[in-house]
Amino acid sequence: RQVRGVISDLAIEIASRSNSKADYSPASDWRLVSFTRDSKNYTLELLSTDVTLPNEKGWGSNELWKVTAPSPSSILGPGGRITRAVRVQRKFRRGY
Repeated sequence: RQVRGVISDLAIEIASRSNSKADYSPASDWRLVSFTRDSKNYTLELLSTDVTLPNEKGWGSNELWKVTAPSPSSILGPGGRITRAVRVQRKFRRGY
């Protein structure tokens, strides 16, 4: 199954850090990664991405993710979900 490199790397990283199995979405919806940890389902969805091509200053990326996770049962009751937005910025500078 074809998936984008960044999403594939993210799913592999999640699986290795959380001792869980991350599920890649079908190629038609490659922006979605879901995984289960402690019998709870989590979902990461890539909403937007912007890549800065290499130049004299360096390179990087700017991503906006939607994270959906189970809520503590004391807040929203059993089965409640919390959705948050997360911005991930990566900057790599030239070192000369």
